[in-house]
Amino acid sequence: MVECNHRCRNWFAVPRWLDDLKPFAVIGLTRIYCNQSDEFYLVDVSSQDAPTRVEQLREQGWDIEAEIPV
Repeated sequence: MVECNHRCRNWFAVPRWLDDLKPFAVIGLTRIYCNQSDEFYLVDVSSQDAPTRVEQLREQGWDIEAEIPV
């Protein structure tokens, strides 16, 4: 049984097939962390489009804190 994380706080039965699943990675995405003044912006884009998107964000005045492949 698993407790719901929402306000309802109900308990739900977990199907057995979930026990066999292993964590997986998302391949081919880059997560871009940006800030501007006191705003924060998180962007997920395909890795091949990341350099173009970073340039667009910089032109819009965003500071790029990190580009992390996920």
